[in-house]
Amino acid sequence: MSNLFCINKTGASLSVYSGMDFKTKVGTIGNREAFVLMGYETYPYINFRGPNLKLRDGFLKVNFDFVSNGLQKFPYGSATINGKKYNTFLMKRTMNVYTAAGNYWGKVAGGMLVATNSDVCGYTHSTWKAVDYVKSTAGKWVKVDGDGYDHGFVDFDLGNGSMPSNIALYGSW
Repeated sequence: MSNLFCINKTGASLSVYSGMDFKTKVGTIGNREAFVLMGYETYPYINFRGPNLKLRDGFLKVNFDFVSNGLQKFPYGSATINGKKYNTFLMKRTMNVYTAAGNYWGKVAGGMLVATNSDVCGYTHSTWKAVDYVKSTAGKWVKVDGDGYDHGFVDFDLGNGSMPSNIALYGSW
């Protein structure tokens, strides 16, 4: 399973636990808060911004239907690029962009858009979101590729913000 960018759209806060015995609470995912689904056994295994504002892992005691709240359900807008429709997301601040192999590709400016039809996040960098294009400050869509791949990743800065008011990559949640 790939890491997936998710949003808590349950309307309530969700407790996060250190293990599937659900005895030790290690944090909370607030309503409309972003997190990364890293696996699913009986319960979702996630990476989230913990109460000490640092990234950490934990388990949610929710059913699999909850996982359907992936990023693609809440785009900022859409764009047709080279004949294909993509969901777009707003970058609230300038962030690094990387090739799929993890090499630095460039930056996307704050206020610009990224385009993708995937919820996938990086395997070794769970706070990097897969993207196909970035919009330049000149208004042009630029393909993110390199190292033999036709996509790349943008750092969405989960460690510095996970709520709609402060996350680097935002849609309509």
